[in-house]
Amino acid sequence: MFENKNKSQQNIYNSSEKEQDIYNPQIEKNLINQRELDLKRKNLTSKFLLGITITFIIFLIIVITNYYITPIEKKSSITQFSQEYIPRYTLDHESQWVLDLDESFADISNDNEEILFNFIWLKKAMFNLILGEKAYEVKKYKQALEYYQNAEKIIPNLEDLPIRLGMCYFQLKDYDNAIRVLENVSLDKLNNTTLNNLGAVLIDGKSYNLASNYLHQVIINDPLYANAYKNLAFLNKELGNDSKSITLYEKYLDINPEDNQTRHFFALYLNKIGKHYLCEEQINILLEKITDDPSIYLLQFYNSKKIGKLDDANNAMIRASNLTGINNPIKWMNDKEFKDFQKEENFELKMIQK
Repeated sequence: MFENKNKSQQNIYNSSEKEQDIYNPQIEKNLINQRELDLKRKNLTSKFLLGITITFIIFLIIVITNYYITPIEKKSSITQFSQEYIPRYTLDHESQWVLDLDESFADISNDNEEILFNFIWLKKAMFNLILGEKAYEVKKYKQALEYYQNAEKIIPNLEDLPIRLGMCYFQLKDYDNAIRVLENVSLDKLNNTTLNNLGAVLIDGKSYNLASNYLHQVIINDPLYANAYKNLAFLNKELGNDSKSITLYEKYLDINPEDNQTRHFFALYLNKIGKHYLCEEQINILLEKITDDPSIYLLQFYNSKKIGKLDDANNAMIRASNLTGINNPIKWMNDKEFKDFQKEENFELKMIQK
């Protein structure tokens, strides 16, 4: 009996509950619960402190933005606005006196007295002219126009005033009023850029005679002013003067040979009016510079067929097909359909965009 007992005690693999408790002491359940509560408290405390920190940072950002950054921006913009019209350093000595007067001095609408040619009204006119000049310089064209109109009411026959008014209208894209004001201005008083731009606007408005006068004056002033030739070429195209238009386009491209878009437009125009060999010349020049535009190859296809160069036409269509999708309608047109397409308004622009 004692022998069995001793054997039992010597058995190191004995797993009775009593012996197991000796070698694997268990933590009391209440201690575990206490530790879990402590851990939860620490987590809650950490989250609370994190929330307070984030809230404080957001509040700090708002304060800095509202009280330091925003006021500086507003103050800066106000300063710039007030200085844009009459920057002190840009006024010549004769104009410095306007700084001694409030801007309300420019207003003539609230004055009940009649506008007379006396010192006060003359001073008001000059004040408006100076403000108008400075507003125009900083591209405040609407304000400049108002100042010039005030001056015109006081001195309606001032020689240079129509030019200033017309340029304000032009910058504001009020072309009807720009033309109305400038059409009686002597052409030698307008610079080439103004004359050319007005000519282009007049072409769009179909005032071809006046446009021609402006554009020819540019060429008289400067025989190498390229854009005047291009605008005159387009004007004559619109009038159906094909021979003159071709000469002018060629002159323009001689001066400005890198304008590939205009050359493309010119080639399409030549094809449209049946000048197929001239068109071929322009196409060949284009293909020396541009080899990834399917619309040029489509033009070459139709043009080469007209002059019997079927191999060139076939190669052009293959190249165009490789560069464009199957849904391009131009590549599927027969000769009659393409000819009808040429009759559409803005045919050249539509082809260039294909």
